[in-house]
Amino acid sequence: MLSATMLISIMFSSCDKDDVFNVKKNLIDKKWELTTVEADEFTQSMFDMMLSLVKIEYDFRADETYVVTTSIFGFGDKETGTWSISADQTQITIDGEVSAIIEAGKDVLKIGPSNAIMSNVDEEDEIEDDMSYVIVFEAQ
Repeated sequence: MLSATMLISIMFSSCDKDDVFNVKKNLIDKKWELTTVEADEFTQSMFDMMLSLVKIEYDFRADETYVVTTSIFGFGDKETGTWSISADQTQITIDGEVSAIIEAGKDVLKIGPSNAIMSNVDEEDEIEDDMSYVIVFEAQ
């Protein structure tokens, strides 16, 4: 009886743990607001000021499409695109641009530099090497 109870509790706790680490499952069926950019003080203050005026929200869908809604002073715009998660759940690809997943939980998503989101490219369409930042999304 004791071993059966232990087995059942392990099964349920592993399901919970798997859900936490299933990045794709955690992203679907929620709105994800871009809330800040973690960077050097100057860059972060610029983005915080911009994000106080603009609301950017991603809706990642199970069919690996997304809708991003941008609202400025109540005026909105929607765009669509594609996304996917790597098999090892360490990278997210948005519109063909790969970014590292720094943190992914049920309520927060942090990704490394992203050309698809920030468009910080040099003349060769490469992400600028001197840009070091983390994009932070929070589930709404």
